[in-house]
Amino acid sequence: MAEYQNLCLGCMRPLPVGIQVCPNCSRNNNEIQPSPYLPKRSILCEKYLIGLVKESATDCVTYAGFDISRQRPVFICEFLPENLAVRNDGTNELRPRSGYEAMYGACLQSFVSLWQTLHSLNGIPALPAVTEVFGLNSTAYAVYESFESITLDEYLTATEELLDWERVKKVFSPIVVALMQLNSRGIIHGRVSPSTILVGADGRLRLSGFSIPQAKSNVIELRSSCAPGYSPLELSDRRLAICRNTDVYSLMAVMYTAMTGLQVQNSAERAVNDLMVIPSEVAKMLPKGAVEIIISALQVHPESRMASMQILYEALYKTERQSVPSDSSPAPAEAEPKQQSAPEPVPAVKAESGPVALTFKVFITLVLVLSMLFVTAYSTFL
Repeated sequence: MAEYQNLCLGCMRPLPVGIQVCPNCSRNNNEIQPSPYLPKRSILCEKYLIGLVKESATDCVTYAGFDISRQRPVFICEFLPENLAVRNDGTNELRPRSGYEAMYGACLQSFVSLWQTLHSLNGIPALPAVTEVFGLNSTAYAVYESFESITLDEYLTATEELLDWERVKKVFSPIVVALMQLNSRGIIHGRVSPSTILVGADGRLRLSGFSIPQAKSNVIELRSSCAPGYSPLELSDRRLAICRNTDVYSLMAVMYTAMTGLQVQNSAERAVNDLMVIPSEVAKMLPKGAVEIIISALQVHPESRMASMQILYEALYKTERQSVPSDSSPAPAEAEPKQQSAPEPVPAVKAESGPVALTFKVFITLVLVLSMLFVTAYSTFL
């Protein structure tokens, strides 16, 4: 693999000869890849070159990768639940920890199922474009197209820009559509926050931070960390079940931050003493009905909350005549985003015109004339 020695292992772009720190992503090829992650420059299936770790979670790790057959950078997600498995010394093989064999097997199947579902949703702009899901090293891998991005959190911090209601609706429409599609297939994202929504170099918003159901449930060994201010009560209270409106709360909390620059009060604190309010300067700028949408989506208790992402979609876009753009971005207003197809509100029924309408008008006119004649004759008689 000498021909790939000049690739940056952080973004898989070519490096000038003798340079180890990438001018594009600032990653250093000399960084140590700690255990239990795959060693740098490992090769999977004689097809994928492994680079540096980009992100790790309770159930998986994502590497920068390079698709040798297609000669292009990719992202490679490996099922790696550190509390359930270890990597054998000197090999890339994973093995379950003693006593966790059954749990490891069930979680591995969940990982494969999750990424196969994401693969079936290729074409939804805000979801990763998955190219392959395969098993190897007693674990599983998902490969998807890479893209340059920063987190929404980083974007909002850098721009210090607050979005009005209409702009927020436009910007987040791809995320609403993506979550609606995921939820309809039984997948609850459960980690929606400014850190898991990415702003691409192309200005498009994308979702990241996917995890298996066990990492959002009562499996203590895999319990994912909650993002304060963006996680609904059911993600921190083990007595409550994750449901269809879990992502509704998180997404609206992100939209609230984009509009106000503020973070919603932690849901556990709200359950005891709810102090969350919409600032008056924001409320007075909101159109009729927007306050009700925000309040309904941010109800602390799931049974009181807006019931599903589908209902949120209809509440946000039901009055619009044009299809909802699914490629909107928080780019400046003068930058015109590409338009993508998305579910479209049913157009209002127009008033009927033509011969039938004309005949009806003539009939009404005759009735009015006859009525006037009758009234005149009756008055004369009296």
